Amino acid sequence: MVGNKLEKPTIVKELLDVEKYPRRPSYKYANPDGLVLIDCEFENVEWIDGEDQSKFLASKLENKMYNIKIGLSVHELIKVSKKAFFLKNDRS
Repeated sequence: MVGNKLEKPTIVKELLDVEKYPRRPSYKYANPDGLVLIDCEFENVEWIDGEDQSKFLASKLENKMYNIKIGLSVHELIKVSKKAFFLKNDRS
């Protein structure tokens, strides 16, 4: 928020004031599915990407796609059933 100039830089010091804010704020976490990191650069960093991490990521993505396909199938079945229900009741 500070980087986008939506908050003043002094907000950081203010939020660290435990007398003014005795506990952390209560808020819901964002759904991580919509979060995408783009345009990020690091100097002098050597990334370690082993076969285990690649397999784990592939498995996680396959599982996510499977769940999306199930959800879409259920949605389509509901849509078709709803349409058939209304067509049947319109004839009565």
